[in-house]
Amino acid sequence: MQEKEERLRQEIMKDARRKAERTLERARSDVEKQKAKIRRRQEKNRKQAMDEAKTRAEEQYRSVTARVQHEKLKRWLQRREEVLEELFAAVLEDVGNEEQIDRRNSLSQLIREAIASVGPGRFVVRVCPTDKPMITREWLKSVAGQALETDSEQIRLEVQADPRVKDGVIVESEDGDRYFDNTCETRLRRMKSDLRTELCAACAADTM
Repeated sequence: MQEKEERLRQEIMKDARRKAERTLERARSDVEKQKAKIRRRQEKNRKQAMDEAKTRAEEQYRSVTARVQHEKLKRWLQRREEVLEELFAAVLEDVGNEEQIDRRNSLSQLIREAIASVGPGRFVVRVCPTDKPMITREWLKSVAGQALETDSEQIRLEVQADPRVKDGVIVESEDGDRYFDNTCETRLRRMKSDLRTELCAACAADTM
């Protein structure tokens, strides 16, 4: 009787140990699974943090690069304007210096261009008061005839000294409908715009 009870007790103990081992094994497996899950989550979080840091770094780089390029362009444009202003100031000074240019020949070219732009008809020629003494009516009619390719005797014009005209000439039709400002200052403004375009095109070509 005692022997049977002992075997039963041992069987019960054996079964209990097996169950305990299975429970412990499942617990270990669950722990490993949890560890693996935590590692995956940590890796995912680390990768996400790295991606976010990389994105922020790239955004900051683009922002800094854009600011640098903007500042570079701003300073280049500022210097370009300074150079253009210096150039045109020097040109205007030369225009006003009678020793540097043939003033009568220069006026002849400016008047021809202005009259050709205004076209035939009766017109008024406005010049600097200091230039008016050198402009005779016959000479002016001859210049106008060349510009319009017509007989100078058919041309009707009037010469006026205008204190607003410093250098060059302004030609307008008698009725005021047609007008051409061919003063040196206005011509230089037009040239400045053309030079800006050429400078921009040259810089664009250099960067290609």
